[in-house]
Amino acid sequence: MTETANDTTRKILDYLAITGAMAFRNNIRPIPNRKAPKNHKGSGDVIACVNGFYLEVEVKHGDDVMSQDQIDHRAKVLSSGGSYFTVKDFTDFETQFKQTFHSRTRFGK
Repeated sequence: MTETANDTTRKILDYLAITGAMAFRNNIRPIPNRKAPKNHKGSGDVIACVNGFYLEVEVKHGDDVMSQDQIDHRAKVLSSGGSYFTVKDFTDFETQFKQTFHSRTRFGK
């Protein structure tokens, strides 16, 4: 069975909880007749704090690609000193997470 974007997001949230990070699913969905707040436009699917370090994760499955708003938002996160991962599946996330945060979590001690 193929992993869906929702499956990937759920696995990421579970993994982050095990590492001791604070994380939540970012549900920014358009509300009919209302515009999304500009400061949230393009934000990642998962937002987390990993031992004091800011992380956003955008899950892109199949042929899905980042929008210009997401590209712009990623640049703001990175220029502010945060981390931003764009992942296709859980394995992709886990690899990036370990490369970036392994020494900063309780598993890296």
